[in-house]
Amino acid sequence: MKVFHDPFLSQHRSPFGAVKCGALVSLAARCEADECVLIFCRDGEGAIRQPMRRSGELWRTELRAPDEPGPVWYKFECPGYAEEEFRQITVYKESALPEWYAGGIVYQIFPDRFFRGSDWMERRRAGAEKKTHTPRIFHESWDDRPFYRKTGDNTVTHWDFFGGTLLGIEEKLDYLKSLGVTAIYLNPIFAASSNHRYDTSDYMHIDPALGDNESFFSLAASAEKKGMRLILDGVFSHTGADSVYFDKFGIYGGGACSGEGSKYYRWYDFKRFPGEYRCWWGEKELPELNENEPGCREFLLDVVEKWLKAGAAGWRLDVADELPDGFIEAVRARAEETRPDALILGEVWEDASNKISYGERRRYILGNALHAVMNYPFREAAIDFMTGRADAGVFAMKMMRMKANYPPGAFNGALNIIGSHDTARVLTELNGDAEKLKMLSFLQFTMAGVPCIYYGDEAGAEGETDPDNRAPFPWGKENNEITEHYRSLARLRENCPQLRYGDFYAEAEGEDRYVFRRGDLRFFADRKSGEFGPLEY
Repeated sequence: MKVFHDPFLSQHRSPFGAVKCGALVSLAARCEADECVLIFCRDGEGAIRQPMRRSGELWRTELRAPDEPGPVWYKFECPGYAEEEFRQITVYKESALPEWYAGGIVYQIFPDRFFRGSDWMERRRAGAEKKTHTPRIFHESWDDRPFYRKTGDNTVTHWDFFGGTLLGIEEKLDYLKSLGVTAIYLNPIFAASSNHRYDTSDYMHIDPALGDNESFFSLAASAEKKGMRLILDGVFSHTGADSVYFDKFGIYGGGACSGEGSKYYRWYDFKRFPGEYRCWWGEKELPELNENEPGCREFLLDVVEKWLKAGAAGWRLDVADELPDGFIEAVRARAEETRPDALILGEVWEDASNKISYGERRRYILGNALHAVMNYPFREAAIDFMTGRADAGVFAMKMMRMKANYPPGAFNGALNIIGSHDTARVLTELNGDAEKLKMLSFLQFTMAGVPCIYYGDEAGAEGETDPDNRAPFPWGKENNEITEHYRSLARLRENCPQLRYGDFYAEAEGEDRYVFRRGDLRFFADRKSGEFGPLEY
């Protein structure tokens, strides 16, 4: 026999989901035993046993949440009943989302592949002149296929570029406006060797192939005039080996590889100088930074401040798992000191409320660190539902579990993605089925949180994982039917405040029919019939 406790029933747990520090939580369970005990604990602390009282068919008690945020784990012990697994109550501090972000629509751009601005030939020359250890190749045709040129040990010998520029993005702002976009998330734009620019060589300057610092000022100002904000990609876990700071190849002079006299030497962890050092996932081209070293931390915080003052409105922190919690909290604090409405978003692929990385329970969304995270769990669950790998009940359960575990701000601010630069194109995931993409994007735009369009998905772009998922935007070859569908989704969100701010509840009606509520409106998606839309009460 098992104790019956359903945390989604108000009779069994109230209030629902995550609670603020110090809040009282009413808990109840059903069993026929002569006694029932609540057992609860926090990470690293001993369990507390609290007797419960009988009230009709239920055993009841109250639990007071601690004054410090973090998960509380609880279960029930009743003689003669099977041992319970611990359940989670997330305890958090209040954390409001920036108003410009809440209820918006984000558009993600891989800058080299979006649009060649009228300055692209000038930028091509400047990019070719940049000091790099690995040569750059520039495509003549926008329609070429991206490629990697590598040696046998997987080392990239040449980086290919297509010539997208910041001015090109600025010249397409009206197009983005037509999609209802309110924020643009830019993959890295700072000077680097590669086309993806996750190997930063200089945080203080825009990569010359994209533009210069003035190009960024202009883009930020023009975007804000059209009601759009810029979110920058903060790659603070590591730099490039070919960078001002590490300077493995001696291009800049004064980098960490020049020896202990360098001001950057202690920013990195050398196991055996200079050839053995801590690097990101074993990638020798990506030496890891030591964010707890005072000089390194202060410099990175200055970078955060500099670009917020220059016109950015927020930062997406790359590989947040690789960043110390204390550093993330310092980024949040410096960002809000610089710009009170700044957004700090994190790349976390799993449930961010209980994630353990490097042996530690992370504090991502408990109030002082990230405002929100990229919603990869939604992407996985929604695609599994659309492709038949999971039924509607599993999809609904996963969404409700997320709602239960996430503080309200983090849940309503989750960046709902169905594709990114790290995944295959969503249309390819759906075997080229445009009708399934319409339903999936409908689920994305009506889910609690903030939808994010990966550039080209709205035009019907296809491609497997890197590099094909980073191909140039198909200007002139768009699937206009899909594009108009995305525009209709933007209008739907604009006309229904419930889709931007309303409460969320999901359930299943059979294996194929997913039904959910947003405020006082109900919607459905039936993968078998292919129908989706609003429901009448």
